Amino acid sequence: MVNKTIYCSIHYEKKYFNQKKNFFRLILLIVGVSFSYFGYSLFNSTISQYLSRLGENGVETYSSLLSLSALAIIIFQFPIIHLTRTIQSNCILAVSNLLFSSCLFIVNLFPNYLALITFTLFYSFGELLLGSRLDYTVDQLANENNKALFFSLAELTKIGSTMGPIIGGVLVSYLGWNNHIIIFCMLGIITLLGSPLLYFSRQKKAESVHPSFYDST
Repeated sequence: MVNKTIYCSIHYEKKYFNQKKNFFRLILLIVGVSFSYFGYSLFNSTISQYLSRLGENGVETYSSLLSLSALAIIIFQFPIIHLTRTIQSNCILAVSNLLFSSCLFIVNLFPNYLALITFTLFYSFGELLLGSRLDYTVDQLANENNKALFFSLAELTKIGSTMGPIIGGVLVSYLGWNNHIIIFCMLGIITLLGSPLLYFSRQKKAESVHPSFYDST
C-alpha cells in the first residue's frame, strides 16, 4: 500500500513537471512562430510598397511573385511534406523561419531574375513548412486536459502578422527608401530571432511522426 502511494506520488510529480516543461516549450514556440509571421506578413506590406516604387516593372514583378508562389506551393506541397515527415517539427519550423528571414535579405537583389526565383522558392517553402507543422507541434505538446488552452494560446502567433507591417512602416518613415538595404536587413535580422527560440522549444526525444497525419493534409 505504501509503495503504491509512493508510486502514485512520483507519477503525479513527474506528470506535473512534464506539463510545466511543455507549457514553457509552448511559450517559446509561440514567440518563435510570431517572428516567422512577422517576416511572412512583410510580403504583402513593406515588400509590395518597395516594388511599387519601381514603377510599372515593380507592379509586374509583384504580380509575377504572387503567381509563381501559388504555383510553387501547388507543385511542391506534397513532395516537401513527404520528404520532411520524419524530421522533428520544431526543427522544421526553425527552417521555415530561416527561409522567411533569407527572403528579406534577397529583396535587396531585386529585380535580378535569379533573386526573384530564389525569393519565390524560399517564401513558398517557408509557408508550406509553417502551415504543415504548427498545429501538429501544438498538438504534440498538449494533453487531453489542456489541448483547448494550448491551441487558444497558439493564436497569439498572429501578433507577428500585425507587428510586421507596423515596424516595416516605421523603418521606412525614419530611414526612407534610399536606405532600403538597411531596412530589409534589419527586418531580416528581426525575423531571424525566431529560429533559436523554435530550436530550443523542441522536445529532447525525437518525435515519432505518424504518416496518417500527412496523408490527411
